[in-house]
Amino acid sequence: MARRTTFTEYYESYATRQIWTPQTARAVDLAARTFPSRDMPLRDLRPTHIESWIRSVSDAGLRAGTIRTRVANVRAVLAGAQRDGYTTGNPVTGVRLPRLVGRARVLRLPTRAQVESLVTAAPAPYDLMFALCAYAGLRLGEARALTWADVDLNAGVLHIRHQLQQLPGGGWAQTAPKYGSYRSVPIVPPLHGLLREAETEELRFVVEGAHGGPVHPGSVHRQWSEQREAHGLAPDLRVHDLRHVYASTLIANGDNVLTVQRRLGHARASTTLDVYAHALGDAY
Repeated sequence: MARRTTFTEYYESYATRQIWTPQTARAVDLAARTFPSRDMPLRDLRPTHIESWIRSVSDAGLRAGTIRTRVANVRAVLAGAQRDGYTTGNPVTGVRLPRLVGRARVLRLPTRAQVESLVTAAPAPYDLMFALCAYAGLRLGEARALTWADVDLNAGVLHIRHQLQQLPGGGWAQTAPKYGSYRSVPIVPPLHGLLREAETEELRFVVEGAHGGPVHPGSVHRQWSEQREAHGLAPDLRVHDLRHVYASTLIANGDNVLTVQRRLGHARASTTLDVYAHALGDAY
């Protein structure tokens, strides 16, 4: 029976045994469902099938980073099949992947005054959302997950313990922070004042949605677009880029790369260096 087991048949069993976040589950499922050779027996798969797949999606205009992610997800499934004895090798091994071409995205970050103006102008609870990103470097999912139990105003510290991820069809799931980046972040004065004013025992989430529960990311992005345009900020500036504002402030204040890494919750210092090498070089 194992001889004729197809990729799809194996994947359906493999997926039930994995401990994935909702976001990872969606990504792997997308790769598995769009893999052209998914209905072939596992033992018949060859590197040429993988190469043909890569060439076809590349010709269709899929970005190199996206292709590499999908191939990595298929490789993981095939590694499981090899481990379980369905194949004697992994056909992805040794296949050349498209090169990641650096896309020069020159960020035109807002000034400190612009950030303060935007936070002040944004209606509640979005003022807190943008402040958490700009003044504490939180990711959007981390800011959405933050509860009042995570806020210690007396000690002046935020405890980053969770993130929220949207589920297909609605709803959300609470998971560990990205890369398991549990951390404590100092509360700077502008954020402390906002949190002190908003502090309440009636709400669970710091950034509460209109109908209770966490605020929806779609609502955050709509409000961000309005405030970005109203304040004349770069049209490609994202909520996520407020983390860069926070990092730039740390670097300007003389903090070293390890401090920046820990505050941002990067898995490795090399990630911090890759993103902020220029700014760190200027600082030292």
